[in-house]
Amino acid sequence: MLPNGPTQRQITFVSVPLLISLTAILLLGCSLAFLLHRMIAHPISALQSRIEKISGGDFSADPDIEWDNELGDIGRGINSMSAGVTALMEHRLEDEKQKQDLEYRMLQNQINPHFLYNALEAIRSDALLADCADIAETTEALATFFRYTISNVQAVSYTHLRAHETRSNL
Repeated sequence: MLPNGPTQRQITFVSVPLLISLTAILLLGCSLAFLLHRMIAHPISALQSRIEKISGGDFSADPDIEWDNELGDIGRGINSMSAGVTALMEHRLEDEKQKQDLEYRMLQNQINPHFLYNALEAIRSDALLADCADIAETTEALATFFRYTISNVQAVSYTHLRAHETRSNL
């Protein structure tokens, strides 16, 4: 043990300010660690959570990740990307719906002429069985007319129709 003299007082005089300085540095370090956690770790955690929600199928925008800093820029980018994916999916669904509608109309356009031809052929057959040759001829002319107009939709004009009709009646 040191004698209670000037050396002891010098050590006490130096150690108290040193202890206060170390305590202040420790408090400052803890404060900085808390601020860094609040400013960086918490927003990054929120961004990761938002990305996980998007990967799970939730493409809604989240304004809570759009802060006024660089991490907020990333948040705005994530929301923009999410909106773009949503728009792309809606566009794809609309295209798919239009494709299905077009396929349905194409199928319907293929079926309708066959139904018409079959109905006219049935009428013609009934007319022949009933010895009504003029009804059978008229029905056959009508079927020929429809075959011509349906198969040549783009090339049909009024004069062509009249010429074909005249030939069929001869």
